[in-house]
Amino acid sequence: MTIKKLVLTAAVVGSVLVGNPGPAAAVTAPQDFTVVKIGANTGTVVAQGLITGAGREENNRLLVARGGPFQVQFSFPEGDLYQTITPAGPPQVDFNPTTCVARLTFSHMAVVTGGTGAYAGATGGGTAVANLTVIRGRNADGSCLPDTAPPIFEMSYVRATGTVTVD
Repeated sequence: MTIKKLVLTAAVVGSVLVGNPGPAAAVTAPQDFTVVKIGANTGTVVAQGLITGAGREENNRLLVARGGPFQVQFSFPEGDLYQTITPAGPPQVDFNPTTCVARLTFSHMAVVTGGTGAYAGATGGGTAVANLTVIRGRNADGSCLPDTAPPIFEMSYVRATGTVTVD
């Protein structure tokens, strides 16, 4: 047998024994997200865990009925991550009628429903706590405008913890 045939035979046998590498195994790990958002503008999200980095946050919270589930999209350079957020009970409300400042705390359940790019097929979930500060305007008599009126200022800070699985 020539050396050329020996090398070819070894290569064929080696590929049969080793085989082709299969798809990468899914990885599950703890995940934290922190979101800061001013008003209805795009928010900033910082991810720590299996997904690490900074990106943009968009949601449809203002388009659904109060207290109903809503969709969130985190956009990172590597891809988008989609979540469904479901309120876990009514918010805690601390309203000061002298300053017209309301501080609300919302508890949510978060479910990762997929993604794009590096996060295609992502799953997972966890809990989130949103702290919302709202400054209301005033009526002519000095009383605070109702919560149905657009606020003068609104800022939210959200902290979410859980796990995420990425293929």
